[in-house]
Amino acid sequence: MEIEFTPNSLDVAVEAYLEAEELGKPLDQKLWLKRYPILAEFFSDLNALKFGNSRVTADPPGFRLVRVLGTGGMGRVWEAVDEKASRTVALKLLADPAAVRHDARRLKLEAKAVAQLEHPNIVPLYSVGEFAGRPYFTMRFFPGGTLAERLETIQSDPKQAASLMSCVARAVHFAHQRGVLHRDIKPSNILIEVKADGTLNPFVADFGLANATEGSRFRNRMGFAGTPQYMPPESVEGMPPTVATDVWGVGATLYAAMTGRPPFFAEHALELMKMICESDPVPPSIRNKLIAAELCRICLKCIKKDLALRYESANAIADDLDNWLTGRPVAA
Repeated sequence: MEIEFTPNSLDVAVEAYLEAEELGKPLDQKLWLKRYPILAEFFSDLNALKFGNSRVTADPPGFRLVRVLGTGGMGRVWEAVDEKASRTVALKLLADPAAVRHDARRLKLEAKAVAQLEHPNIVPLYSVGEFAGRPYFTMRFFPGGTLAERLETIQSDPKQAASLMSCVARAVHFAHQRGVLHRDIKPSNILIEVKADGTLNPFVADFGLANATEGSRFRNRMGFAGTPQYMPPESVEGMPPTVATDVWGVGATLYAAMTGRPPFFAEHALELMKMICESDPVPPSIRNKLIAAELCRICLKCIKKDLALRYESANAIADDLDNWLTGRPVAA
């Protein structure tokens, strides 16, 4: 399936900027505007978010909105105080009233997907409601931030990266067993709990693209579902998502956790899509000399272009990571 992009489309420009920001390497906004003039409106909205003027003029009943934690194509996630329960929560609120009909369905499906996934490494759902015609739901708040914010430190400890992603893979497998595909696994969708002893515990978040394996498919503004830098070639080519889609996502996120960047990265979307479909990734052990050969093979097996060569399940990834961590032979 051939995919076409407008060279200076808002979609391509926004995706490029958000990915650079996720990697901790955003350029000065003036430079981005020079490269992508169409970003002017996006930056205007982004700055409004950062300074608290997010076009929400009141708080949902029973909640006090504190600050915006993140924004995406469907909604904004706020740090909020649940005044009834006297606790801090993350509140996901539909962002654009003009898109209520389409995005409200997505948000409700996300809430439904998360509600059935009670797992120690999946972000728990607290409540569901509606405010000013916009559906919202609340989840546990994680002051430890996301894996994306910790890539620089975690890549210095491949064992920690492997341990974290083993937990993530088990959680993803748990979702698969219940007919739910995540479809957008990436560092910014892995929230981090910092335990009392300083150890990190990951939680899979943002099931905004999740759906039953035989359910309807949602696509983003660029024409496909997911984040390009963490998307497998079959998704780029328009194939329906499968367990293999999330196997790739786990592997691509492991790659980023060990190297500080995704397996494929390019300034322009067309170049990126071509790389994903046609090029082999640079082995992570070349980017980070601390990565053992066996761990490198585990990572690369996850992101094989041939679906039949990948791990058959996310659980198989976790098994191999645990084998490597405990000194047992790995299957990769």
